[in-house]
Amino acid sequence: MNTGGHIGAGWLLAHAVSLDRFERRGVVVMAALCDVDAIFLPFPEAYAQWHRTFGHNLWVWIGAPLVLLFLVARGRRFLVLSLAYLAMASHVILDLIATGWWGMYPFWPLRGWEVSEILTSNYIPEDTMKWIIQPLLTVLVLVGIVWIYLRHKRTPLEAISPAVDSLLMNFILLPWRHRCGECGGLAFYRCGRCGRALCPNHRAVNWRLEVRCRPTCHKAVNAA
Repeated sequence: MNTGGHIGAGWLLAHAVSLDRFERRGVVVMAALCDVDAIFLPFPEAYAQWHRTFGHNLWVWIGAPLVLLFLVARGRRFLVLSLAYLAMASHVILDLIATGWWGMYPFWPLRGWEVSEILTSNYIPEDTMKWIIQPLLTVLVLVGIVWIYLRHKRTPLEAISPAVDSLLMNFILLPWRHRCGECGGLAFYRCGRCGRALCPNHRAVNWRLEVRCRPTCHKAVNAA
């Protein structure tokens, strides 16, 4: 499965219980961390050699989630750590199900430990994985993301920043239902202070990607 799918699956898993945004981010990172060995993707030969090696092994699966013990509040550690390990497990399981034609080296860098006998490509045709299983899993993840967005107004982009999440989702959704509160044009933004819908000509975005009315926020005017 691609990295985006792992991020989405990890984010859905993080909503199985009540976590704050920082804790959800930790679970998402663990769900995608194995794909650190996909950094060679632009270089096909190197990618074929290194993918499923230094990111997809027991040392990463066991050790990486333990970092969260130093980052999460004491009373939350067991819960977050459990979800982090489940996120790691979800990555491996999804890889085996959706991209079963790749080898996996769970004891890397030890040689000769490729896991091939359990890969699904030995039992399910590669084309079936590519054109049926992968699209089906992708649709299921997307449906889950939409459901959570409708309930909580957030997407996996919150792992980067809530401002990024809000900026992109408003840009996609606002024009269908809202007009700019200043000129009546199509609204692509919403002021983070007063909530006013804004077009590109009447919005300002600061370095933190927070949206404000331009030239002056109506909340600031009313307060004055």
